Amino acid sequence: MEGGIKELAKMPMEEIEADKLSKEDIDVRLKWLGLFHCHKHQYGRFMMRLKLPNGVTTSEQTRYLASVIEAYGKDGCADVTTRQNWQIRGVTLPDVPAILDGLNAVGLTSLQSGMDNVRNPVGNPLAGIDPDEIVDTRSYTNLLSYITSNFQGNPTITNLPRKWNVCVIGSHDLYEHPHINDLAYMPAVKDGKFGFNLLVGGFISPKRWEEALPLDAWVPGDDIIPVCKAVLEAYCDLGTRGNRQKTRMMWLIDELGMEVFWSEVEKRMPNGVLERAAPEDLIDKKWQRRDYLGVHPQKQEGMSYVGLHVPVGRVQAADMFELARLADEYGSGELRLTVEQNIVIPNVKDEKVEALLAEPLLQKFSPQPSLLLKGLKVEALLAEPLLQKFSPQPSLLLKGLVACTGNQFCGQAIIETKQRALLVTSQVEKLVSVPRAVRMHWTGCPNSCGQVQVADIGFMGCLTKDSAGKIVEAADIFVGGRVGSDSHLAGAYKKSVPCDELAPIVADILASGTESCVPKSARWMEFIHKKPSRSKPKEHNSVSHLQSNFQNLNQESRDAMEGSNLKSAALLEQLRVHLASGAGKELVEKIGFVYQLNISPKKLAFDEEVFVVDLKKGVVSKGPYEGKPDATFSFTDDDFLAISSGKLNPQMAFIMGKLKIKGSISAAQKFTPDIFPKPSKL
Repeated sequence: MEGGIKELAKMPMEEIEADKLSKEDIDVRLKWLGLFHCHKHQYGRFMMRLKLPNGVTTSEQTRYLASVIEAYGKDGCADVTTRQNWQIRGVTLPDVPAILDGLNAVGLTSLQSGMDNVRNPVGNPLAGIDPDEIVDTRSYTNLLSYITSNFQGNPTITNLPRKWNVCVIGSHDLYEHPHINDLAYMPAVKDGKFGFNLLVGGFISPKRWEEALPLDAWVPGDDIIPVCKAVLEAYCDLGTRGNRQKTRMMWLIDELGMEVFWSEVEKRMPNGVLERAAPEDLIDKKWQRRDYLGVHPQKQEGMSYVGLHVPVGRVQAADMFELARLADEYGSGELRLTVEQNIVIPNVKDEKVEALLAEPLLQKFSPQPSLLLKGLKVEALLAEPLLQKFSPQPSLLLKGLVACTGNQFCGQAIIETKQRALLVTSQVEKLVSVPRAVRMHWTGCPNSCGQVQVADIGFMGCLTKDSAGKIVEAADIFVGGRVGSDSHLAGAYKKSVPCDELAPIVADILASGTESCVPKSARWMEFIHKKPSRSKPKEHNSVSHLQSNFQNLNQESRDAMEGSNLKSAALLEQLRVHLASGAGKELVEKIGFVYQLNISPKKLAFDEEVFVVDLKKGVVSKGPYEGKPDATFSFTDDDFLAISSGKLNPQMAFIMGKLKIKGSISAAQKFTPDIFPKPSKL
């Protein structure tokens, strides 16, 4: 393919256009080379996607890419992607051979960065410099580049059923978003040896989005390549190549079942052996995800890294030249890209930090909302000098802002995203203040390149009619995505909202939300809207964090508790005593919902016992409830005890099919574990 590009580059676009079949075939084939024809919005120009393991790039590479887009004037620009990568825009076909030679000279490639291939390996953007890191991911992500023969191409995996994402986790912060990767390496120690537990199957698509599930497999640190190849070969050999909406790896896992998929991976290991997972990974489940923007001390004494906010990931040639200069002058000639479309300058000596912060490129980013009141167009707003700067201290709403390419360049996008994201954010900042950062993601179409399902609030482009019946750009609003140790995906909150009407709705969401700045029901929305998979109970929808603990057993219901054969009944009785001490009235006033608990002695048992926790009246009794409870929970006796005591993670219980829940999500959210007495008191 790469050898024939020189001949293709000599052909005028008009000559290619003359043969429509040939043109379409060429456009598709070029994607394997990392070239994407912007035929709808920029005919004759291409986007080129690179491979950049762990998001690490040098000042030399950055300067070269800047020189490429600079040659195209206003048609040239670059984007930081949601996979720690560069995409450059404005490329013309005749220039491609020379550009490829230039990439090779600075140690870059675009080969196999698109279509049904292994995408850019993602790692910790703070790898090697983070005082709290678990493992330096750079060597592992670099090893994963050998899957494509160390940038030289690997024909055996150029025809996967669909694209395939991989990441290596290096810190408790999970900056890499393992839950949306096809394969995620989670650091874990087994029998005193360091290695990785594996998660598989995470993905986002127009019709379905799923979190990665445990494969129940562990590999030593030096075996990440063999198991990666084994997973890929199983997917390549067994995956369906039909409806492209149903060909991601999770569909294969659903078809086979996780245990059969595990066996297929094992038989493709070099020695035919795949170890079972370590009991626990090394991720601290109570870890609070850190903000990498701003100035932070490195593990190396006397050194700091500086995280810069890149407005919606878009950079111009002048920005890239300047970033390269700053990396050389203040750091070690290196830049780190992040999945939130931001940039980190590592290895800055502490005595140089003040001078770096004074650089023009790092002036405080200010959207100057007052400009909107003057009726200025978006283009004028974005042309303001302060809006072109990279700030280490962006506003709380801007720092989590992510946007895909949008219809400025992408033929799939339904709406414009990057300018719209900045505009709506600026409008929202006028209407509401927030106590902490909010992650807002924009995507121009259901393909969700902007990953709206991992955001606190996401916007997916669509079209709708306004009040006058005119077709206008709109967005479906998603809420409740989480990243970090308790990560889960968001779900739809409101459909087809005209873009001009988004700001007040977003402000209302933020104003009425919890302290994490999302709607009260947001953390549970995903489990209503996700389609049940083979490994989940199909008769019930579920929530990820079990609101599994109970309130207010008053004295009248004590006899019913004593008549039960379940161990859970003793726990409920102890809770009754605890609440009778005076906490009951407060809980009734605070919660005010009715809950039904279906508890069985063991899995598949038919003699379940039903309890009703009525927090409207403040009583607990044997059920079932005569009316319709606000929420119903179902689990076994042992699973209830394990979850209530904190020994079983609720999200894992859901994934394993040990928990079912249906009913009002608003009610479910108020059913929180902290109302139980501490284990020492039970």
